[in-house]
Amino acid sequence: MEVIGAINEKTMGFEGMKVPVTVVVDTDTKKYEIEIGIPSSAALIMKEIGITKGSGASGTEWVGDVSMDSIVKVAGTKLEASYATSLKSVAKTIVGTCLALGIKVEGKTPKEITAEINEGKWDEKL
Repeated sequence: MEVIGAINEKTMGFEGMKVPVTVVVDTDTKKYEIEIGIPSSAALIMKEIGITKGSGASGTEWVGDVSMDSIVKVAGTKLEASYATSLKSVAKTIVGTCLALGIKVEGKTPKEITAEINEGKWDEKL
């Protein structure tokens, strides 16, 4: 119960999401260490806009709209675990996830937003 309590305490900020958890146990001393991963980009985006599932027809059916500020927030969360070297690169990946989920960004399709990011329109936030 002690381990479960510790896991619940460390994952409170990710309520309702699947979160990777690793428990490392030293069998000699019976001490343990809990490592909490980061939820998927899709889970973080859906939490940001308050939906539980994406579109069944991505790219043609839209189930929500997310702000660029939320994209930057999710990208910042994922940057540490990413192989990308910049927030801008991670943000483009997050926008791609929005396409798969059927979520628009700032009222535009993810493809339009990706083009704007490439043009530098969002450099101020990224």
